[in-house]
Amino acid sequence: TSCLWHRTVYVILRLPDERFLLQQRAVWKWRMGGLWDLGLSETVELGEDLWAAANRAVTEELGEHAPRHHLRECCRLSVGWSGSMPQ
Repeated sequence: TSCLWHRTVYVILRLPDERFLLQQRAVWKWRMGGLWDLGLSETVELGEDLWAAANRAVTEELGEHAPRHHLRECCRLSVGWSGSMPQ
């Protein structure tokens, strides 16, 4: 990856009993492989809205039959950047 700024979504899964679902990252991942993660993340594709990217994250990580009817936005962070990227 070239480490360019891009739009992403992050889905945090809360179970009916209020616990959170963790997943272990694949050991082959170039960043933080093998560590535990709180949610699912996905890069938003060109022309895609945030909800579509969140649904795609659930499908790709949990399968096409995973429930999505409780997906909701909890927060939004916008970061603007100008000039060269920090090293």
